[in-house]
Amino acid sequence: MDWDPFNFKKFEHTAQKVLKALFFTSLIFGGLSVFFFIISLFTGGNGSSTSTVSTWKENDTGKYLSALTMKMKIMPSQGHGVQETMNWTNVESQEIKDLLKKNSLDKYTPSYHLYSTNTAMKFATFIFTDEMVPAGDSQEKCLYIELATNSDRKNPSAYKAIEEMPDCSRSKNGWWNFHDPKIGIDLPTWYQNELTLDCSGKSCIEKCTKKNGLWVLKVDGVHGICYTYDILTHICVTVDTVVDTFGKFHLKYSGGCYAENNPGVYVAAKPGNTYRFEKVPIYVRARSDPYVQLLHKHEKIVVSEENSGNLMRKISLFFFVVGIGAGIGCAVYYKKEEGSGRGYGQSE
Repeated sequence: MDWDPFNFKKFEHTAQKVLKALFFTSLIFGGLSVFFFIISLFTGGNGSSTSTVSTWKENDTGKYLSALTMKMKIMPSQGHGVQETMNWTNVESQEIKDLLKKNSLDKYTPSYHLYSTNTAMKFATFIFTDEMVPAGDSQEKCLYIELATNSDRKNPSAYKAIEEMPDCSRSKNGWWNFHDPKIGIDLPTWYQNELTLDCSGKSCIEKCTKKNGLWVLKVDGVHGICYTYDILTHICVTVDTVVDTFGKFHLKYSGGCYAENNPGVYVAAKPGNTYRFEKVPIYVRARSDPYVQLLHKHEKIVVSEENSGNLMRKISLFFFVVGIGAGIGCAVYYKKEEGSGRGYGQSE
């Protein structure tokens, strides 16, 4: 006996087929909607946030970082030794607090090292004016970081470099202080961008200005290039905590905090300004830091959205709309056929 809870058999054959098709479409898509919604609960979102925070707490990485003293040096430089001490802190900026709260990642105690002293003397000055453009890319600086336990912080010989830092590129060619370390993280202070615009005459200057650039004519006096620059505003490197066979902790360099493992944040420079880079904060964070994980999670979502809970919810919503539409269509058609008075076997 065929399942017919709504007595579709009382209608003629064609109407039966239409009603059954709409009814089962509604059921199938409704079921798929529920299925993908359940998947979304276990893909990304708050589930991932909870896991990230739990891992941070279980590994006790924050406590280990708080027991260390770190020093840093930006090279090439004048002077001997590594003298700049970083400060350990467990307080985030309000901007980061808001970002963490928005992503359900605010239920943990931060732990990282920060250098926030004036950095103007550590970078070249960039003057973004007609007279100075094109300036080219800046020469790369190299950030060196070393550490010791808090109990040995006054003993210079106790400090050891973070492990697995790469070679400073300029230490092998060009001027380099003999006493400076030759390992660290390379960082340009600014990048130069050359834009070719579809324009002529004064419109080129206007278009280039809108892109925060300066228009420079070529030798022919007709064509030109729009020069824009991205300048360094923040530095953040990450470290992995590793325990050796003797139970001793080690810190290993594991890349930058930002997109594509970049250790620097760069923003567009504005023409007419002079940049002395006096406020470039320098962070050292654990790779497992929930804030760092959040930054790289966002990067993964852009590259592979099909792995995110957001996409699952979108698919669920799509199936829900289709299912509801089919259900409404079934009800409307049922009402129409019932009102027409046509019964089973009757022609339209």
